[in-house]
Amino acid sequence: MDCKEFTWVLFCVLIWIICCCVPSSEAYDDNLFSDTLIVIKKTNDTIQSRTAAFGPRVSEEGIRGIVVPMNLLNRTDPYIRHGCREATEEELKKIRNREDGFIALVERGGRDQYNRSCSFSQKVRNMQKSGAKAVIVGNDHDDYHLVTMYASDDTSDIDIPSVFILRSDMHYLEHVIVGKEDKDGIEFGEVDIVEAESDWPMADIFMVTTLLPIIFIFGIFIIYKFRMESLDVEFHNGSSVSIGAATQEEVDALPIKVFSMEKKKENDPETCAVCIDDFKDGDKLRVLPCHHEYHVECIDLWLTTRKSFCPICKRCINGDDDADETTPLLGNSSNNNNYNTDDQSLLSSSSDNHIIDIDTEEESQHVLSEQDNEDNPTPQEEELIQSSDDEDNSDENEPLINLVTRS
Repeated sequence: MDCKEFTWVLFCVLIWIICCCVPSSEAYDDNLFSDTLIVIKKTNDTIQSRTAAFGPRVSEEGIRGIVVPMNLLNRTDPYIRHGCREATEEELKKIRNREDGFIALVERGGRDQYNRSCSFSQKVRNMQKSGAKAVIVGNDHDDYHLVTMYASDDTSDIDIPSVFILRSDMHYLEHVIVGKEDKDGIEFGEVDIVEAESDWPMADIFMVTTLLPIIFIFGIFIIYKFRMESLDVEFHNGSSVSIGAATQEEVDALPIKVFSMEKKKENDPETCAVCIDDFKDGDKLRVLPCHHEYHVECIDLWLTTRKSFCPICKRCINGDDDADETTPLLGNSSNNNNYNTDDQSLLSSSSDNHIIDIDTEEESQHVLSEQDNEDNPTPQEEELIQSSDDEDNSDENEPLINLVTRS
């Protein structure tokens, strides 16, 4: 499995874990935002409900009582069905065993005798005056979202709690709790209205707030670690070659000299600019067309894996000195002309293994001439040199590449 496949698999696993911890749409509608339960004693079924924003809340002990659908007290009067008026004494006589109070079941919506919209607070207030100790309001249309009942008027006179349920639950409750009906009245079933336990127990809260972020951060770390190791292996194996690098044939064509401390002149370099190691007697140095010298193993790796130009002066080794947006500072035309004759003679005199012994006096004179030309750059060259140094030159105390272990 390569890096991309591993990253994709780990990403899918993280998404799957998150989806398993997120509640479904049904849980979101009915469970996540319900704060009370209606327990039907006859069937032991449970109905989800939500407490109104006005009036008292359901106590910890809960509320027990018979549920009376108000539309059964007067089937021809639409006002009582929606709780838009108080129940009369004659209508209340149809309720058996109402000495301990009852829980009124009314429907959402409706209008009163004055054709005014019947609000939630008006329904609860009318049922309170009718003797109810709690009110259950059922939705008047098929919506699977519980709503919180609000009031726009003063509700300080409301002393009984009220809850909201879905329309399907309202019809089911009407069907289950209605019992016998005779001349003595109608028998209704009992229910308990209790507080709902938290639908997000501590284990779920811990999962969402603590465990999931830890898993996510750990996954990101694994991806980063895996990618870094993969890139490192590819780079060490030479499979990751930078765009613009030289071929091995082009590098092998460059001459090599053997360093000698005795023949070294005062201004000759003593350190390889790539590995920052001092030259020692017998070290083989690769001489670039710009006459900068480096350890063979250091500069060969630079040229074949990074760029095909000198790390110091940025001159290309193949003689292609056309500048573009990505090419750092190159030598001026006068310097290039001075290099041509020497470069051709240097390359032509190389042997089969390209190991030569360059005359130190001739080389020193050429380097001094080159330094004189570079000591007085034009203003445009100074600006280019500054930008090139800022962007491309490495720290003088650190090697350009750390890929060669010299024996």
